[in-house]
Amino acid sequence: MNLRQITPWSKSGLAVEAEAPISTIERTLTLLVEGTALNMPEIDPEDYKAFRGSVGRLALQLPDRLPEDDQLALIRTILHEFENYRKLSEAAIKERAAAWRGLVIMLFRDLLASLARVLGREIAGLASGEQLRDWRARVEAFLHPPDAEGRAWGWPRSKPQTAPRPTTTQPACAAAAAPSST
Repeated sequence: MNLRQITPWSKSGLAVEAEAPISTIERTLTLLVEGTALNMPEIDPEDYKAFRGSVGRLALQLPDRLPEDDQLALIRTILHEFENYRKLSEAAIKERAAAWRGLVIMLFRDLLASLARVLGREIAGLASGEQLRDWRARVEAFLHPPDAEGRAWGWPRSKPQTAPRPTTTQPACAAAAAPSST
Protein backbone atom coordinates (compact mmCIF):
# COMPACT_ATOMS: atom_id res chain seq x y z
CA MET A 1 0.00 0.00 0.00
CA ASN A 2 1.27 3.41 -0.93
CA LEU A 3 0.27 5.81 1.82
CA ARG A 4 2.02 9.06 2.50
CA GLN A 5 1.90 10.72 5.78
CA ILE A 6 1.10 14.43 5.67
CA THR A 7 3.16 16.31 8.17
CA PRO A 8 3.90 19.99 8.48
CA TRP A 9 7.59 19.27 7.83
CA SER A 10 7.14 17.78 4.39
CA LYS A 11 5.41 18.90 1.28
CA SER A 12 2.52 16.78 0.30
CA GLY A 13 1.45 16.05 -3.26
CA LEU A 14 -1.82 17.88 -2.61
CA ALA A 15 -0.08 21.12 -1.72
CA VAL A 16 1.89 21.07 -4.96
CA GLU A 17 -1.25 20.39 -6.97
CA ALA A 18 -3.07 23.26 -5.26
CA GLU A 19 -0.37 25.74 -6.33
CA ALA A 20 -0.33 24.64 -9.98
CA PRO A 21 -3.81 25.91 -10.93
CA ILE A 22 -3.00 29.39 -9.60
CA SER A 23 0.02 29.74 -11.87
CA THR A 24 -1.94 28.22 -14.73
CA ILE A 25 -4.75 30.74 -14.23
CA GLU A 26 -2.28 33.61 -14.05
CA ARG A 27 -0.48 32.39 -17.16
CA THR A 28 -3.77 31.95 -19.01
CA LEU A 29 -4.86 35.44 -18.03
CA THR A 30 -1.53 36.87 -19.19
CA LEU A 31 -1.81 35.08 -22.55
CA LEU A 32 -5.41 36.23 -22.92
CA VAL A 33 -4.46 39.87 -22.30
CA GLU A 34 -1.45 39.75 -24.62
CA GLY A 35 -3.38 37.92 -27.36
CA THR A 36 -6.29 40.32 -27.19
CA ALA A 37 -3.96 43.32 -27.35
CA LEU A 38 -2.14 41.75 -30.30
CA ASN A 39 -5.39 41.32 -32.23
CA MET A 40 -6.64 44.86 -31.73
CA PRO A 41 -6.67 46.78 -35.04
CA GLU A 42 -3.88 49.28 -35.57
CA ILE A 43 -5.79 52.45 -36.45
CA ASP A 44 -3.24 55.06 -35.41
CA PRO A 45 0.36 53.76 -35.19
CA GLU A 46 1.43 55.97 -32.25
CA ASP A 47 -1.66 55.18 -30.17
CA TYR A 48 -1.35 51.48 -30.97
CA LYS A 49 2.31 51.40 -29.97
CA ALA A 50 1.56 53.16 -26.66
CA PHE A 51 -1.38 50.83 -26.04
CA ARG A 52 0.63 47.67 -26.73
CA GLY A 53 3.50 48.87 -24.53
CA SER A 54 1.18 49.73 -21.65
CA VAL A 55 -0.78 46.49 -21.84
CA GLY A 56 2.46 44.49 -22.19
CA ARG A 57 3.89 46.06 -19.02
CA LEU A 58 0.66 45.42 -17.13
CA ALA A 59 0.41 41.83 -18.40
CA LEU A 60 3.90 41.11 -17.09
CA GLN A 61 2.71 42.05 -13.59
CA LEU A 62 -0.10 39.47 -13.61
CA PRO A 63 1.95 36.36 -12.69
CA ASP A 64 3.71 38.15 -9.77
CA ARG A 65 1.58 36.36 -7.15
CA LEU A 66 -0.16 39.55 -6.18
CA PRO A 67 -2.92 39.52 -3.60
CA GLU A 68 -6.38 39.09 -5.06
CA ASP A 69 -7.34 42.75 -4.51
CA ASP A 70 -4.20 43.93 -6.31
CA GLN A 71 -4.85 41.51 -9.17
CA LEU A 72 -8.39 42.82 -9.57
CA ALA A 73 -7.07 46.39 -9.58
CA LEU A 74 -4.50 45.40 -12.21
CA ILE A 75 -7.21 43.77 -14.34
CA ARG A 76 -9.33 46.94 -14.04
CA THR A 77 -6.31 48.96 -15.17
CA ILE A 78 -5.83 46.66 -18.18
CA LEU A 79 -9.52 46.99 -19.07
CA HIS A 80 -9.17 50.76 -18.75
CA GLU A 81 -6.29 50.67 -21.25
CA PHE A 82 -8.45 48.71 -23.70
CA GLU A 83 -11.31 51.21 -23.29
CA ASN A 84 -8.95 54.16 -23.82
CA TYR A 85 -7.54 52.61 -26.97
CA ARG A 86 -11.05 51.89 -28.27
CA LYS A 87 -12.04 55.53 -27.70
CA LEU A 88 -8.89 56.80 -29.42
CA SER A 89 -9.46 54.42 -32.34
CA GLU A 90 -13.08 55.46 -32.74
CA ALA A 91 -12.07 59.12 -32.71
CA ALA A 92 -9.38 58.46 -35.34
CA ILE A 93 -11.86 56.54 -37.53
CA LYS A 94 -14.43 59.34 -37.26
CA GLU A 95 -11.77 61.90 -38.15
CA ARG A 96 -10.66 59.89 -41.18
CA ALA A 97 -14.25 59.34 -42.32
CA ALA A 98 -14.96 63.07 -42.06
CA ALA A 99 -11.79 63.86 -44.03
CA TRP A 100 -12.69 61.35 -46.76
CA ARG A 101 -16.27 62.65 -46.85
CA GLY A 102 -14.96 66.20 -47.29
CA LEU A 103 -12.63 65.09 -50.06
CA VAL A 104 -15.42 63.24 -51.89
CA ILE A 105 -17.70 66.28 -51.63
CA MET A 106 -14.97 68.55 -52.99
CA LEU A 107 -14.20 66.20 -55.88
CA PHE A 108 -17.88 65.70 -56.67
CA ARG A 109 -18.49 69.46 -56.74
CA ASP A 110 -15.48 69.91 -59.02
CA LEU A 111 -16.74 67.13 -61.28
CA LEU A 112 -20.20 68.65 -61.46
CA ALA A 113 -18.79 72.11 -62.20
CA SER A 114 -16.58 70.84 -65.02
CA LEU A 115 -19.37 68.60 -66.30
CA ALA A 116 -21.79 71.54 -66.27
CA ARG A 117 -19.37 73.60 -68.38
CA VAL A 118 -19.00 70.83 -70.95
CA LEU A 119 -22.67 69.91 -70.94
CA GLY A 120 -23.71 73.54 -71.17
CA ARG A 121 -21.77 73.91 -74.41
CA GLU A 122 -23.23 70.68 -75.78
CA ILE A 123 -26.80 71.49 -74.77
CA ALA A 124 -26.64 74.80 -76.58
CA GLY A 125 -25.95 72.93 -79.84
CA LEU A 126 -28.89 70.51 -79.59
CA ALA A 127 -31.53 71.41 -82.14
CA SER A 128 -33.81 68.39 -82.52
CA GLY A 129 -35.55 65.88 -80.28
CA GLU A 130 -33.41 63.08 -81.71
CA GLN A 131 -30.20 64.92 -80.75
CA LEU A 132 -31.61 65.53 -77.27
CA ARG A 133 -32.44 61.82 -76.81
CA ASP A 134 -28.97 60.80 -78.02
CA TRP A 135 -27.35 63.30 -75.68
CA ARG A 136 -29.44 62.03 -72.74
CA ALA A 137 -28.45 58.43 -73.51
CA ARG A 138 -24.76 59.40 -73.57
CA VAL A 139 -25.06 61.24 -70.24
CA GLU A 140 -26.87 58.26 -68.67
CA ALA A 141 -24.19 55.90 -69.94
CA PHE A 142 -21.46 58.17 -68.58
CA LEU A 143 -23.02 58.73 -65.15
CA HIS A 144 -24.24 55.15 -64.70
CA PRO A 145 -21.80 52.72 -66.33
CA PRO A 146 -23.14 49.25 -67.01
CA ASP A 147 -22.38 46.34 -64.73
CA ALA A 148 -21.25 42.90 -65.91
CA GLU A 149 -24.77 42.09 -67.11
CA GLY A 150 -25.06 45.29 -69.13
CA ARG A 151 -27.49 47.05 -66.77
CA ALA A 152 -26.77 50.52 -65.40
CA TRP A 153 -26.09 50.61 -61.68
CA GLY A 154 -28.85 52.23 -59.67
CA TRP A 155 -30.50 53.91 -62.63
CA PRO A 156 -33.82 52.89 -64.13
CA ARG A 157 -33.49 52.57 -67.85
CA SER A 158 -35.78 54.83 -69.81
CA LYS A 159 -38.33 53.05 -71.94
CA PRO A 160 -37.29 52.67 -75.55
CA GLN A 161 -38.68 55.38 -77.75
CA THR A 162 -41.13 54.17 -80.36
CA ALA A 163 -41.75 55.74 -83.73
CA PRO A 164 -44.34 58.52 -83.65
CA ARG A 165 -47.86 57.42 -84.44
CA PRO A 166 -49.64 58.80 -87.47
CA THR A 167 -51.71 61.85 -86.64
CA THR A 168 -54.16 61.47 -89.53
CA THR A 169 -57.63 60.12 -89.07
CA GLN A 170 -56.87 57.13 -91.30
CA PRO A 171 -56.13 53.80 -89.63
CA ALA A 172 -52.42 52.98 -89.39
CA CYS A 173 -52.68 50.05 -91.81
CA ALA A 174 -54.47 52.24 -94.39
CA ALA A 175 -51.80 54.90 -94.11
CA ALA A 176 -49.10 52.31 -94.70
CA ALA A 177 -50.94 50.87 -97.72
CA ALA A 178 -51.52 54.25 -99.36
CA PRO A 179 -49.23 54.95 -102.32
CA SER A 180 -46.60 57.52 -101.81
CA SER A 181 -46.54 60.62 -103.95
CA THR A 182 -42.80 61.01 -104.32
